[in-house]
Amino acid sequence: MGDTKDMGRERGPLISVVMATWNSARTLARAMDSVLDQTFSDRELIVMDGGSTDGTLEIVAARRDRLAHWSSEPDQGLYHAWNKALEVARGRWICFIGADDFLQGPDVLARVAPHLQEADRDGVRLIYGDVALMDSGGGTVIEQGNPEPDEVVQGLRRGHFIRHVGAFHHRGLFARRGFDLSYRICADWELLLPEFMAGRARKLPGILVCSTTLGGLSTRLETLPRVKLELLRGMRRHGGVRFPARFVFKALLMTAFVLLLRPLGMRRAALVADWTRRLRGLPSRFSV
Repeated sequence: MGDTKDMGRERGPLISVVMATWNSARTLARAMDSVLDQTFSDRELIVMDGGSTDGTLEIVAARRDRLAHWSSEPDQGLYHAWNKALEVARGRWICFIGADDFLQGPDVLARVAPHLQEADRDGVRLIYGDVALMDSGGGTVIEQGNPEPDEVVQGLRRGHFIRHVGAFHHRGLFARRGFDLSYRICADWELLLPEFMAGRARKLPGILVCSTTLGGLSTRLETLPRVKLELLRGMRRHGGVRFPARFVFKALLMTAFVLLLRPLGMRRAALVADWTRRLRGLPSRFSV
C-alpha cells in the first residue's frame, strides 16, 4: 500500500467507515444505509469493491453522492481492499465493517464519538464495543458481546480475541504499515494484538456497535486449521506467548477434526461440529 503517514493531512472527519464489497447485492443496501443514515455528521463512508458482477455496483452508484470515495476493481482480498481504503481515508478514527454487517441504530456513532475523543487524549489507539452475531439468515442473534481488554490478554493461549467488526482504530495504528497480506484470515488480529499487550485498547461501556452475520472466513469449519496457525504465528511474532502448548494442541486437534469430517462434505461437517458445541453448552459457531 502507499505511504499512510500523510493520511488525512488536511482536516478530515472524526470517523471514516470503510466497507469492502464483492458480489454483496443481497445485504449491501442495509449495510450502507446503516452508515449513511447516522445522525452523527462528522464521518465519511468509503466503499472498496473487488469487481462485483451481481448488482452491487448499482446499489453503490445510487448512493455515490453521499460517499467520500468508492472504486471497483479486482483486488487480492479483504485486507488488500482495506489497505487501499487507508490511502484515501481522512478520518482520525477508522472503522471497518462488512457488506453483510450493519451499525446498530442511527445514533451509534454519535454515542461513540465522545469516547473516541477521550481515548485520543489518553493515547488509546483501539476502542471497540459489543457486537451481535446473527445466524446465517440474519434473523436470530446467536451471541452478543465482546471481551474486556484484560480478558483478551488472558485468553491468548486459547486463541480468544474480540469480534473485530465495528472497532475504531486510531490513524496512528497505520502510520508505518497497513494489514499484513501474508495473513489471509487473521491480519486484523495480528495488527491489533500489540495494542492489547501494550494496554492501548479500550472497550466502550455498554454500547452495541454493530451486528454481523455468521459466514465469514473465520467461521468456516474448513478454514479453522489455518485460523489457528495464523493466530499462533501472530502470537510468536509479537512475543505474546513463546510456546502456548495448549493452543498448539487445540490447533492440531481441530485440524484432525476437520480432516475426519471432510468426507461428509463441509455443510454436514459444520452441522456436526455445531452439534458437538451444543452438547458442551456452547452457541453455534460455524457457517454452512
